[in-house]
Amino acid sequence: MKKFLFALVAAVALLFAYSCDKEDKENAKGDSSIVGTWEYEGVDYYDEEYYIAITFKSNGRGVWKEYVYDGYDDYSEVYGFEYDYSDNYLEIFFDDGEYEAYECVIKGNRMIIDDELVLYRR
Repeated sequence: MKKFLFALVAAVALLFAYSCDKEDKENAKGDSSIVGTWEYEGVDYYDEEYYIAITFKSNGRGVWKEYVYDGYDDYSEVYGFEYDYSDNYLEIFFDDGEYEAYECVIKGNRMIIDDELVLYRR
């Protein structure tokens, strides 16, 4: 009886571990409509020119590339991140520990963030 009970507990534990692992992998992918590279070009109120390219991969990872030119100097940054996108809500967890969250609606080749910023799919 002890062997049967041990085998039953072990089987339940294995089943639970497998289902949690499968759920983690599914959640990492997020909503597939966001997968791809999205771009923004514009000028801010300081007359700085901006170019941003954000790539979302199907494995839940991404790369944020940013280029800014203020008329004198320019700089660029590249950030890696993990993301979760569901129910029109985008969470970005940057590799350096920073966190960003946005309302994010995708309509065709346009991504609208917080009803203001529009990025276009490359």
